[in-house]
Amino acid sequence: MSRSLAFLSDVHGNLPALEAALRDLDARGVDEIYFLGDAIGKGPSVHEVLSLLRERCRGAVYGNWDRLILSSKDGERFGVPYYRARLNAEERAWLASLPETLELRFAGRSVLGYHGRFSIDRVVTPMLNNERENVEKAMYRFGPHDITVMGDAHHSFLLTNQGRYLLNTGAVGNPCDRMPLVSYLLLHERDGAFSIEHVRVPYDVRRAVSLALRSPDLPMLETYIRETVTAVYSRSYAPQTALPRSPWEDLPLSVYEDYAAREGLSSALSHVLAEQMRDLPAGSVCLLGVGGGSGLAFASALSYEHILGVDVSESFLSACRARFAHLGPRLELLRLDLRDPKARLPHAELLLADLVIEEAGLAAFVRQVALCAPRLLSCVVNLCHTPPGGPFAPAFADIEKQRCDVDPQALVRALEKQGLRMTRLQTYPGGGARLLLRLDFVRP
Repeated sequence: MSRSLAFLSDVHGNLPALEAALRDLDARGVDEIYFLGDAIGKGPSVHEVLSLLRERCRGAVYGNWDRLILSSKDGERFGVPYYRARLNAEERAWLASLPETLELRFAGRSVLGYHGRFSIDRVVTPMLNNERENVEKAMYRFGPHDITVMGDAHHSFLLTNQGRYLLNTGAVGNPCDRMPLVSYLLLHERDGAFSIEHVRVPYDVRRAVSLALRSPDLPMLETYIRETVTAVYSRSYAPQTALPRSPWEDLPLSVYEDYAAREGLSSALSHVLAEQMRDLPAGSVCLLGVGGGSGLAFASALSYEHILGVDVSESFLSACRARFAHLGPRLELLRLDLRDPKARLPHAELLLADLVIEEAGLAAFVRQVALCAPRLLSCVVNLCHTPPGGPFAPAFADIEKQRCDVDPQALVRALEKQGLRMTRLQTYPGGGARLLLRLDFVRP
């Protein structure tokens, strides 16, 4: 006789992860599946996740997120109103019907399944809250059972005590153990033999991030993406606040252009931009940080069907419109703050991002790359930054406070996760002590 049970937990609205878990179970021929809570919250796929769980699971219990979303009166910082508004009546009724525990018999043993919080007040892992008192509370909260299976911790583990087991499934959609892989638990019985298996399954993390980016109102968008990509827990659950005004919006274009010209930066960037466009032929191009028209003179001489210039400063863009009015409908100018989680960069075949990642931040830039989905990408970062001095220092003071250095290796890793492969690495003098690093990428 053989029998296998699967326990899943903590999907958190991550549809690609749940689909990967179910595909793996199908391949193994396991169809007795139980769910231990936290179906939704954090991730965007409310209806799809609930539909699959209702269809495939023989039993389920509620998790702390499920209860928060269903009935909490004080869940603003977790984005409860957002998720609650997306539940239909049938989904609400199913969540409300979920019990706190489920009990089974397996291989001659009693099995108890429950989520964790709110049944106990602490998350227990081998590395956290692992004092005997806390472990015993988790193991015996509902009386002695041979096997107690939990979720909630987002870490898989196995603890034993006098022939009894305390098991954790890990998280299907939100693992926080530095391995961005689906985690679930299998119990096996075969001819009287009993075994426990923790399973890790790769899944399409890029698709999970893409689904989140298509939901710009997701309450914890950046937190969810960061946890999904890194599998490291974040406590950044504060509701989104208004984006602070960019200091570039208060800088006069004349001051910037005077500074860039005196420092030799404008001529250096013009040279690099010309080479980028020459080396990477495309039907359309998007220039980030277009300013008063950086790169447009060269772009206008090429056969681009569509030229998109993006900048955060409307005054910069106004000057750009006047200077390049002769481009007519070929030129589109867009005011967009790359830091804004709600901003959506339109598609272009070639994306040029010279000295803008330092201003927007790596995470925000990568998010916009995912939305733009370019076939070709070329960017420039400054390896030797010197803050503006002399009479320019006051005008650039707030910009310098916002600026952050870019680690080229981190940039390459982040863009590789978006399906882009680096094809070129080249340095250029940037005027003064600056050293500019150009990185080109292609989508295979």
